[in-house]
Amino acid sequence: EVGDRLSPGTRVFCFHPHASIMNVSEADVLEIPADIPDKDAVFFANMETACSLIQDAAPVLGDRIAVFGAGVVGSLTAAVLAQHRQDVTIFDPPAADRLAALREAFPEVQQGLVDSDSFDLAIEASGSAHALAQAVQGLRRGGRVVVGSWYGEEEVSLPLGLRFHRSEASIVASQVSRIAAPLATRWTK
Repeated sequence: EVGDRLSPGTRVFCFHPHASIMNVSEADVLEIPADIPDKDAVFFANMETACSLIQDAAPVLGDRIAVFGAGVVGSLTAAVLAQHRQDVTIFDPPAADRLAALREAFPEVQQGLVDSDSFDLAIEASGSAHALAQAVQGLRRGGRVVVGSWYGEEEVSLPLGLRFHRSEASIVASQVSRIAAPLATRWTK
């Protein structure tokens, strides 16, 4: 639907559920700036998710960070963290090709194997319950896992025994559809 603000053919972005075709109000779209190529604009929604995960994670200078999942969201998350000079390692053994491409663009991103007491913060964007369990097991004392994957009604088994409790670790659910209250005065969707 074209209104007064945009002319036909204008490149726009809109948050909208998955669809091949959609009809939305002009007020619901944002014009894509001319200096942003289509190959970058296609990642707007995924980048919004990556930024939301990082905001929910609230990394602190000096944190050793793990990102589980080297798909689009996990790779963007790791790239943003690396761009901000965070110590980030990405875990996704089946995704060797994606990891190689990510490391070519961001050499400071490391690929690793999960060991206990490996990191302070883990961001899980893999969609894998096994990876989420590895994230919990890899935390240092006081560490936190931010769960970005949507498991729906699937039951997920996690290692929440003695080591987990004694480590004072925490698990945070990320809600990417809204800005957390402490950030709402500075950020918008």
